Amino acid sequence: MIPSETQIIIWQERLATLSDLELVAAYNREVNCKGWGTSRGYYLNCLREAMEQRNFDASLVINRNTKEGRNTFSLAFPVTLDTNNLKLIPKINEHERNIRKQ
Repeated sequence: MIPSETQIIIWQERLATLSDLELVAAYNREVNCKGWGTSRGYYLNCLREAMEQRNFDASLVINRNTKEGRNTFSLAFPVTLDTNNLKLIPKINEHERNIRKQ
């Protein structure tokens, strides 16, 4: 279902009010989501646009240099914000997870 123009504006306004860290957290919530639909596509477009408007380097997840002249948006991995740059969050294997629980 295609979201209404009102819903898109609500998403844009809400994302614009988030701090940089909150925006990165919103991105990370989408990383492991396997579901897909038209509304989610529109939301992700709003999320990408919000990240592009910030004063941090989001090139780790946004590619502005595609042959088609479009921006691509990767949800392949979680990130963290470190000194105005997005950085990969290292994966923790099961052994390391168990050690950290102790």
